[in-house]
Amino acid sequence: MLTRSSLYFVFEKHFAQDLSLDLSSFTPLFKRFVTLSDCSSTAFSSIIDWYMYQFGLSELGGRGLGTLMCGDTDELENQYWFIITPVCLVPTSNDLVMRDLTDIVASESEELFSLVRDHLKGEYSNMVMHSKKIWCVKTKLPQDLKTTSYHAIRNKSIAPHAITGKDSGKWRRLMSEIEILMSQHHINSQRQLSGKLPINSVWLWGAGSAPSTARCDYTISTRNQMHINLAKLSGSYLYSQNMKFAQLTSEELSNPIIIDINNLFFDDLSWTKKFEDLYLQDAQELLTTKKIRSIKLIVRFNNKVYELHFKKNSSWKLWKFLQKPKILI
Repeated sequence: MLTRSSLYFVFEKHFAQDLSLDLSSFTPLFKRFVTLSDCSSTAFSSIIDWYMYQFGLSELGGRGLGTLMCGDTDELENQYWFIITPVCLVPTSNDLVMRDLTDIVASESEELFSLVRDHLKGEYSNMVMHSKKIWCVKTKLPQDLKTTSYHAIRNKSIAPHAITGKDSGKWRRLMSEIEILMSQHHINSQRQLSGKLPINSVWLWGAGSAPSTARCDYTISTRNQMHINLAKLSGSYLYSQNMKFAQLTSEELSNPIIIDINNLFFDDLSWTKKFEDLYLQDAQELLTTKKIRSIKLIVRFNNKVYELHFKKNSSWKLWKFLQKPKILI
């Protein structure tokens, strides 16, 4: 779990793929930070996994994740969502294996999302595209469904993980209908001509009402709906994305502080300058005056989540200037 009196900057974008890691574009303070920080690999493959662990929800296998991601915070207890993920199913001698589509692009996902939304709109009018691989659907009534997390069965046989529950028959039928629509779509003809795997099916998971969490005395600044919902469920202090450290009381500063660095923050190579001006300079002042114990950057890189940990005595490690930061190697 989180370390008390530590400040966590959680980067939603993928380092290297979505953010420039060109050292020449780094500001001096940010370069110093990543150079002197201790870099360690965590057990998580996504920022979602990292967050779920912090709130004690790792063992749920994704149950209730759809509601956490898209549910209205003020009516969270009375909503029921689930997740649809576009996938490729490859036949084997006696089963189907799910292949992870690492090369799906936003335009493909958006077009197929519209296809599925139009097919479901008669009964399920509320469908949200959360990301390229996460489409959320709201149902009018609770559904008796037992599903397996998409992340748990990537590149594995799907037979042992088939959807079950009283309402599963209806959803297995809908999944079959969606497979037919996808198989006929021009996107898959184009992908196959390019030597790519087709996007020929969907995986339904994350079903359930919002899970309960233990009380967590965190201070959170975010615009991410899932993180807002987690803050409400856990009784944490919640601030908008524009929070300033001067707003925080001494009690809130004594809690672990999580600041989401939202995707809209990064639009060009000057992102490290923006990050320094908005956050890092003030964070360094908090560290220098011993109002916090450490600063940690939580980043995703090559399908792993890493932690860059900077403490007050990290500045003594001048020898680290002689080597390239591990996250950049």
